[in-house]
Amino acid sequence: MTIAEWSEASSKEVSRPPAAEPARKSAFSCVDLATLGSSDHTTTVDLLEKVYRQSGSPILVVRISQPDHVQQVDQLVSRLYQLGVPVLLVSDHDLTGLDTLSLAFLAGIIIENALILRTGDRRDYFRAGPLRSVLSRAAREREERPEFFLGFLDRWDSRPHASIIRRAGKLAQHFGAVLEHGPLDPSSLGGQKCPLATTSVSGFEYLRRSETTEVSNLPRALWDLS
Repeated sequence: MTIAEWSEASSKEVSRPPAAEPARKSAFSCVDLATLGSSDHTTTVDLLEKVYRQSGSPILVVRISQPDHVQQVDQLVSRLYQLGVPVLLVSDHDLTGLDTLSLAFLAGIIIENALILRTGDRRDYFRAGPLRSVLSRAAREREERPEFFLGFLDRWDSRPHASIIRRAGKLAQHFGAVLEHGPLDPSSLGGQKCPLATTSVSGFEYLRRSETTEVSNLPRALWDLS
């Protein structure tokens, strides 16, 4: 997984999570907390910091997949922030407790299958209370930290209809988010290109604003998180 370019945000207030150092064609370090077992807090923090420092990655990606991870990750991210480690969180849209997660010390969040279900059907956004709560808090976070990253990574088993993709793109545009979608098994496309949610391009424009972190080709990098 590579990222073409990562530049620091122009504004660096002490109250904000540390910006990643500029890098070209660098790799993201991605750690799933479920793979760390029942390690104690200090051991987990030390391990995550070590992964980040040794990888040379501009940011540490942490995936959570279990309800007990939510409370754990709040403590971990707070400590990693103190150590100068920027964290991008990845979580499924319906993870229990996600709507209570603190965003204060995160560099951003990527929500999986927020707009397109794995069946290829559309997400009923208006009935997804926890998801709406997270997005609402992300919007408030951006009022203080415009560089806060919001992404949607929707992977499916059945190819969604074009209208569902367009709708997802419009919602991503509304939230100023970057949307990437595609099959869980990329080989299922048979070499064909995945239909683009073209209206989500504004997500890139949001990131390219002068007061935010500029990221190129980020959705393709996120695709490689799996």
